[in-house]
Amino acid sequence: MLPPLDEIKKRRATLGITQKELASLTGVSQSLVAKLESGAMVPSYKNAKSIFDAIERLEREGEPKAIEVANKKVIWISKEETVAKAVDLMKKKGVSQLPVFEGKHVIGSISEKGVLDAMISSKNPKAVHEMKVADVMEAPFPIVEETLPLSVVSNLLQHCPAVLLTNKEEIVGLVTKADLLKMI
Repeated sequence: MLPPLDEIKKRRATLGITQKELASLTGVSQSLVAKLESGAMVPSYKNAKSIFDAIERLEREGEPKAIEVANKKVIWISKEETVAKAVDLMKKKGVSQLPVFEGKHVIGSISEKGVLDAMISSKNPKAVHEMKVADVMEAPFPIVEETLPLSVVSNLLQHCPAVLLTNKEEIVGLVTKADLLKMI
């Protein structure tokens, strides 16, 4: 579903482009853009979609990329380490979750919440600290390209605690909700 047509003028003005520039980007005439903005005509679906696609493309171009707010020094732990070591590392580094690696591959994640859940469900909560990370790890964080717009990463963070960033299959950063808050 397309946004309301009256958004064309607002969003075009926010982008700082003229009607002629918008028309050029979408393959329609400047007079068509002017008529749409004044409410003098209703466009075909194809033309309206083309205009909104161009506006959204321009909005994304000016948007920060995920790598711009990422922690570029990714703190991680091996699946073979103990939960106690993972908890100690999280405390020392001031983080609440870590990606879990096996060699160079991300295979899971461990979080304060996951450790607490394991302790609560265990008959011997103290024994959880001696368990291997692999025994309590959760699903891996999503992995996306570092050049992805921050809004996409922000949407992913609504469903997971962190997002890993790659450049040619190498992990180059990690973004958390706390990183987004630093932008304010």
